[in-house]
Amino acid sequence: MRSVRITLVASALLLGLIATVQEISRRHRQGDLVENLRTATGPEIADRLATSVLRSPDPARARLDRARALVALELLPDPAARPPAAGREARLQWVRDQTRAVYRQRPSAWQAPMLEGAARYLERSLARDPRLITEARAWEQPLETSLALAPGKDEANRFLAAAYLEIWPFLSAEKQAIARDLLRRVMADPGTFSELIEPWLRVADDRATAFSALPESAFAWERLLRTYAADHDWRGYLAALPRAEEVRRSQLEKLLDEARQRRAGGDRRVARQRYFSALTEARPGGGAQPIVQILLREVAPGPAPSGSERTLNAWLDWSLALCAIDRCPFDQPALGRLGVLARDLSPAREAFARAAAGHFDEALFLEERSHSTGSDWSPYFSLKARELARRGRREEARTALLEALPMDPLTRRVRRELSPDSATDSAPLAADWAWEENIARLPMEIFAPCRLAVDLADVPADGAVVELQINGTEAGAFSARANATLRPTEPLGVLEPGLHLVQLSTLAGRPVRPVAARCS
Repeated sequence: MRSVRITLVASALLLGLIATVQEISRRHRQGDLVENLRTATGPEIADRLATSVLRSPDPARARLDRARALVALELLPDPAARPPAAGREARLQWVRDQTRAVYRQRPSAWQAPMLEGAARYLERSLARDPRLITEARAWEQPLETSLALAPGKDEANRFLAAAYLEIWPFLSAEKQAIARDLLRRVMADPGTFSELIEPWLRVADDRATAFSALPESAFAWERLLRTYAADHDWRGYLAALPRAEEVRRSQLEKLLDEARQRRAGGDRRVARQRYFSALTEARPGGGAQPIVQILLREVAPGPAPSGSERTLNAWLDWSLALCAIDRCPFDQPALGRLGVLARDLSPAREAFARAAAGHFDEALFLEERSHSTGSDWSPYFSLKARELARRGRREEARTALLEALPMDPLTRRVRRELSPDSATDSAPLAADWAWEENIARLPMEIFAPCRLAVDLADVPADGAVVELQINGTEAGAFSARANATLRPTEPLGVLEPGLHLVQLSTLAGRPVRPVAARCS
């Protein structure tokens, strides 16, 4: 029989068993086990149990508590802390005898058949007894009885799912289908998902099978992506990414619906929590932009809760980069709200955010009181020049434009607006790549339709997954390779005349650096 991992089953069952042992320990401070437990386990083990599992006023409950604690001892993660293997059969037999007795006395005691089935499974699994497979009903049936008695309890389900993973190659196609449905239910719990996802990926025949057992929960797909990234399984990551994004958007819509229901019911505090939960779970990009604009419009005024700063600042960075090429992704009210919610903004970013949101006088005030200078002010001065020109103050606009970087695409665009007769080159023009953690951005100006290609240079030896965005819209995810060229497909890969923003984000792995963006 194939080698098995008892720690898999241990992890699943201990989720419930150890918690109960600890709860009993909190309720009771001293006491002794009954003599038959001492006889079955030996004095040393009985003394260990006596420190946490003590006599209950209810004899049936006491026997279940002791049986539960004894199974928990057999499942301790540290092998050195477990009872001696020599007495395991007697200990597990004691568990089965006690739980059967309790079940005869109390047919509604769902824990009794669960522990009986667990004890039988562990006895045969640890002994590599082929009856684990050939006589599976001996341990399956008690667990199924427990589930029938208490369908809302997950302990038996978790144990059964983990057991099926351990013997997966020996299951029939019909039983595997049942097991996948069971896995989907138990892995809806984040703790259980973390315990079982890697063993499940090892036994699943292919990725389609693996994905079929995942719950429709954003945390599950994010955890799956992290698992693939840790293993440098970039093909698996790319296969899972579209479904993960779909589930994430569905989760955002669900949170928005919950927020609106709470707000309509007058529960503004919880409504606000739901709005911010959605905002912090949304990944900056065009796929989530429509719902994020709604969230920004509807969330109640007030500061953002602690823990949301990183995501809100990332959304603001993404938005302002698009505003810097005259393609702001949000309307002015939503952008203004985002600028208020983001924290620790530099004077230049705050002034630019206010100007892009239509609050020009506030932006002027921030400029006047700030004594800082530098290239990060360039987008603000370009917008300032355009707004001054719109107000008929063209000389002041030209003066403001002198403060902007001459190679920035928006600067060149505004300069041409101020001097329509200035000559233009027909070749594509681009500024330098701007770097921010794992994101590289490149603003470009295109004068004739062309196809975009991005050349990669610095790629980690173990690979990575990158995503291209063009003007804020996802243009594809790719497995990065050294000296590779990324070519997004039509229509996004064909750039029309105008200002454009190319963004390369490293989604998994160490940051990848592009060397050039070419247009041909």
